[in-house]
Amino acid sequence: MPISLVDYENLIKDPLSLGLFRNLLRMNSIMKLFPVVQKKTLRVTGQEWKDLPSVAFRDINEQFTDSTGTTGPAEERQAILGGSFKADRLLGELGDTLYRDPVSQQFDMHNVSIDRTLTDYIVNGDIDSNPKAFNGIYKRMGITGGFPSSHVISASGTTDSLKVHASATTAQQFFEKLDEAMYAAGLWGNGIDGTPRGALLMNKASFLGIQKAAKLTGYSIDQIDLLGYTWKSYMGIPFVDVGLKVDKVTEIILNTYDPGDAGNDASRIFCLRLTAPDGNVDSPGADGLSLIQAAPYRTLGPEDYAEYQRWAVQWVLGLCHIGDSYCASVLEDFKMAAS
Repeated sequence: MPISLVDYENLIKDPLSLGLFRNLLRMNSIMKLFPVVQKKTLRVTGQEWKDLPSVAFRDINEQFTDSTGTTGPAEERQAILGGSFKADRLLGELGDTLYRDPVSQQFDMHNVSIDRTLTDYIVNGDIDSNPKAFNGIYKRMGITGGFPSSHVISASGTTDSLKVHASATTAQQFFEKLDEAMYAAGLWGNGIDGTPRGALLMNKASFLGIQKAAKLTGYSIDQIDLLGYTWKSYMGIPFVDVGLKVDKVTEIILNTYDPGDAGNDASRIFCLRLTAPDGNVDSPGADGLSLIQAAPYRTLGPEDYAEYQRWAVQWVLGLCHIGDSYCASVLEDFKMAAS
């Protein structure tokens, strides 16, 4: 099985790369939860179960009938995420006239950009729109090698959005549909070590709106995990506000999806069951969702030129659930409002 990203930092030897990764880990709630597997290839192949082998009871001196079941090929792709920048050599001679070291500032800015871009692609990645990247959770719903289309669950059951805060009844309906989505992803309760088995990814409006809905229904949504992080959670599964895209304006998970009536007023919650880490970065997880990497998070450079130096930040990674087609679901067609 893979390792947690909290343990992953111990594998990074370069001090600059390690410092940047620690900053990235601190700023991203998803990365506190996601495990990582190392596979040094841009294409990771495996087998997806189709039909299970036949088994039966046998009598004394009777043979079982051979049966292998059927499998199908599954493939994940890894993408090269990163960026580069230049810094004029003259800046190194200006000393205290600069408020902040420009190279350090560029590393921090690139770190935030990687954080926002990676989170966006985990949710919304689409190789039809960007063939250099990888498919995210929503794109994998209902496609070959992805998740069943039945794992996209409507909170309203109609072509209108469910107005969650309209009454205690609608709030209760929301939680019942959230139960259904979590059950579809096998996301029920904590792991045997007490750590969350997954996460509920949402936007700011849903993060705050669930708390109001919980008050209407009398649910409790607070939890502190073994690492000391305080989460808002439901049934032991933490809420994660995935935040904004790299433009610092657009929500990664929108509030303007069409529930079917062209109203463009609905949002989504992504239910993810993650692979349980066991400390071995080279061993694939038996089930659940994880990150895969072909090359670790690292800095490249400096590359010297006459007038300037050039640096880059790079991480070769993707999203993987080979062998488990039931570890994610989406709840949609709801609006965190009374009307």
